[in-house]
Amino acid sequence: MRHSTTFLMLLIVASILALMFLNLVLGSVSIPLKSVWNIVCGLGDEPVTWQNIVWKSRLPQALTALVAGAGLAISGLQMQTVFRNPLAGPSVLGISSGASMGVAFVVLLSGSLGGVALSKLGFMGEIALSIAAVIGSLSVMALIVYVSQKVKGNVTLLIIGVMIGYVANAVIGVLKFFSVEEDIRAYVIWGLGSFSRVSGNQMMLFVAIMAILIPLSFLLIKTLNLMLLGDGYARNLGLNIKRA
Repeated sequence: MRHSTTFLMLLIVASILALMFLNLVLGSVSIPLKSVWNIVCGLGDEPVTWQNIVWKSRLPQALTALVAGAGLAISGLQMQTVFRNPLAGPSVLGISSGASMGVAFVVLLSGSLGGVALSKLGFMGEIALSIAAVIGSLSVMALIVYVSQKVKGNVTLLIIGVMIGYVANAVIGVLKFFSVEEDIRAYVIWGLGSFSRVSGNQMMLFVAIMAILIPLSFLLIKTLNLMLLGDGYARNLGLNIKRA
């Protein structure tokens, strides 16, 4: 059993590396596979244009997508463990809608009220979008956690999460109606989860943050395992449920 698990993990890692390299090869500009290999390894004398495309565009996007996927996988596992429900997720509980609503609020205030299109602020505008998304999602998450202590049953909690999602989407629709056209386009691109605008500086910042948070999440392994046993059993083993 252990050998099969090790083989499966090695196969997954090899697949990730192969797909990442394939992502560096494929794109709107055709670059031969051998040339991409030479650019990555620092061999040969490839055109400067190709080097810029690989190092400044495709590689940051690939690394950002890889680290984002790892973060989403870990956070999804944590959320399902906390709620002890395999259906629990950011979209089901309305957390994704809360993030979208936070971004929509910032878009409206900057465009219609502030008179400045957020998409024209460059890196500062993208930071504002990220902060708004985090505040919106954490606000809904806090509400869900509060409600989970008042109601009994995961089904009721999931229904409340769906209701919160519908309310947030309705608010987003109203905000989009009053927003500047440029910011609506930026909001749509943000909602699609595009990596096309990722730069090297953004990638380094994001990877650095996740390099700290992902290892810290491993410290919660024992806590999450205890929570899977139920609140009563975990409390008898000395776990502080609220703090956890």
